[in-house]
Amino acid sequence: MNSRRMIIATALLASVALCGAEATPSGQGAGKPAAVKAQGKKKAGKAKKMDHWHKRVQEIRAEIKALPPDTTGTIVMLGDSITEQFFRQKQMPAEIDGVIVVNEGISGDQIDRPTSSTGVTYRVPLVRKAKPAVVFVMIGINDFWGGKETPEEVLPQYDKMYKMLREACPDTKFVLQSVLPTSKANAYMNPNVDKLNDHIKQLASESGAIYLDLHPVMEDAKGELKADFTADGVHLNPQGYQVWLKELKKTVGEVLSASK
Repeated sequence: MNSRRMIIATALLASVALCGAEATPSGQGAGKPAAVKAQGKKKAGKAKKMDHWHKRVQEIRAEIKALPPDTTGTIVMLGDSITEQFFRQKQMPAEIDGVIVVNEGISGDQIDRPTSSTGVTYRVPLVRKAKPAVVFVMIGINDFWGGKETPEEVLPQYDKMYKMLREACPDTKFVLQSVLPTSKANAYMNPNVDKLNDHIKQLASESGAIYLDLHPVMEDAKGELKADFTADGVHLNPQGYQVWLKELKKTVGEVLSASK
């Protein structure tokens, strides 16, 4: 009996130890599956953005290829999702003052992404191929979104991008647009946006480009993107696009008049 009791007791102790061993790692690693899941979701998000970037590049190539053979000048809209959605929401006309408008906006794009070879700096040749008479540039909000980069990192990238554009299209008139103000949960980016816009304004002045400041028509009394123009505090709705379009048409008219 004693021997039998010892065997049972030993088995019970082993069972308890085994349960404890299983419980400890499970308790310690409770957060790991969630972390792995979050990391996988982040990677999937990046992959989706990359896929969209390359898809849009092909679409832009096709749009340029479809230009009439006798095209001597176009209006290129260069930017990120705010620019791309101008066309997706059917708010941008095919022509302004008789000049064809080319959509070179790519959702999620930044000024420069050396780690992935994406960003505006990697598609400057597509701007040149569109035979632009005028290029409207608006880029930079995605560089700040989520605290990705600081103004100190972004400003030199903007300079590099603009230099590449001017070298690729020396006879083109450039309109450097202010990055739009933000609001709601994204209002935290405004101080960085203001620093970038101050830099863009100075760059335009020094290089002979036009600086199109959209803040007077887009911001509210707090300096944030007007609630009537946005749902998320960054992207525009049709009402916001129509206000922007009015400023674009005015600027195109001035540029074309000056070139005659």
